[in-house]
Amino acid sequence: MCQGDVEICAFFKDKIITFTYDKGVVKWSEELKNELIEIEINFAKVTKETFTNVSDNKFESTFVILHKKGVFINVIAEGELTDGSFNVEKFSIRVNYEDEAVIFLKEV
Repeated sequence: MCQGDVEICAFFKDKIITFTYDKGVVKWSEELKNELIEIEINFAKVTKETFTNVSDNKFESTFVILHKKGVFINVIAEGELTDGSFNVEKFSIRVNYEDEAVIFLKEV
């Protein structure tokens, strides 16, 4: 399920989003990041990636895309860590601290 920008929601509608888990850190797939840069002519590059423990077992895994107009686009996955595993519940596309779209994930 997706809420927000129609074009963003359409892009992610049938996508299988994968993450890796290594040494307690949840990371976005390189394939998705590369695809976003390749298909969107105005995306310059991925500038930064971070992983943050938000609370006891909640986390955020973020990568930032630089738009050619100088705007930073944050792609933020939110989830839960449990006994050496993880579950990503949703991710948001944020520009200027506002969600453009929020995509709720289900396991496949």
